[in-house]
Amino acid sequence: MSDVVEWAGRVGSARLRNQPVEFDRASLAGEPEYEAAVRTLRVEISREIHAQAQARLAARLEKQPLLRGMLAPHRSSVVIELLVVFLAAGGAAIFLTRSGVDLEFAAPISAVLCLISAVLMAVVVLRGMGRGLQPKFTSRVTVLVAGSTIPGLGLAIATGTLNDPAFVVWWGMLATAAVIALVLLLLLARNRWAIRATVGDRLAADYDDWVAEVRTTHAASLGDAANRLGELWAAVPPARRNLIEQERAEAVDVLAERGFVDQAAALRGAVPGALELDLTIANTSMAWGAGSSLMTSARIVPVVDARAAAAG
Repeated sequence: MSDVVEWAGRVGSARLRNQPVEFDRASLAGEPEYEAAVRTLRVEISREIHAQAQARLAARLEKQPLLRGMLAPHRSSVVIELLVVFLAAGGAAIFLTRSGVDLEFAAPISAVLCLISAVLMAVVVLRGMGRGLQPKFTSRVTVLVAGSTIPGLGLAIATGTLNDPAFVVWWGMLATAAVIALVLLLLLARNRWAIRATVGDRLAADYDDWVAEVRTTHAASLGDAANRLGELWAAVPPARRNLIEQERAEAVDVLAERGFVDQAAALRGAVPGALELDLTIANTSMAWGAGSSLMTSARIVPVVDARAAAAG
């Protein structure tokens, strides 16, 4: 039994959904030269997409600099915002799930977490003010920071400890975090309104043009990759090519027999290595596209949800 047929007989639905590239790897285990050629093609395509994305981004921002905040935010801003999500959620959760947790312990921890969250968001928002329209995610995280202070302040009122000397510092820190978050939301709203008053709906149209350009470029990258992969596969000796295709066909039949009918249909006509290229293009687009991470269904091999339970 070949490696790919064995893989098809044991792969689970979650694995098939999340790691379909294993189908390629298992079927090409005995063809190291072709695998090496596919790896080289992956590197070339990755570099090309990177260069195209940088040139595309520079041209778009030169045309519409007000999109810089959305398409090219500070690299650290996204990391800081993700950190803030965890800090703010923790600050709220310590009160929402405080069964068995003393108020003397919960109050200072929540206050510190929320205040740090607010200060970090202030850094992100103020630093991004000169970059035009800021991402909606920034506003949503700021709302989260403001909301994270509500459980603590509500508990302070409910327990009558708002002016208690033992807690006044912690409640004051929570209130400060809430005020900072609200001020930041006002700044974000004013920034959005000011931009809209200046350029009207033109910025939204420019962003839609950017999305269309991303999708067009993505489709072109896929088409080019598929053509180059086809040339590599055609260069494999016919005897080896027929053997690999036969083993892959047997593996696809096994998947279909196990109940993965739609997934088997998608894999049946795939050129060996296409799943590897799909993975490379998706990862490269998200890393370097500055907007190319927008969801698109365009792939060399169609993605099919394998959530259905395997038969038998």
